[in-house]
Amino acid sequence: MAARAAQNDTTDSTPEPEVKTPIPAELAASYVTNTPDPTADQLAVVRQVTGVIATASEQFALLPAGAHRDRAILALEEAAMWGYKAALA
Repeated sequence: MAARAAQNDTTDSTPEPEVKTPIPAELAASYVTNTPDPTADQLAVVRQVTGVIATASEQFALLPAGAHRDRAILALEEAAMWGYKAALA
């Protein structure tokens, strides 16, 4: 019985090989971006939008918890996203 337990105690310390799942070409093409680096003006707008949204979000966080507050914060997040997209377009 001790021999059987000794056989079960042997562990293989070899890491398992990483399996990469290829992304289908039609999906991979949608993730490739060929956008240039943002300009200084674009980065300034993004920073400004970030500041405005962060300030508004902090004020909304002071409101009583509830669905309306959550939707208001979500709307700010969406506004930030569209602002970034517009600035970096």
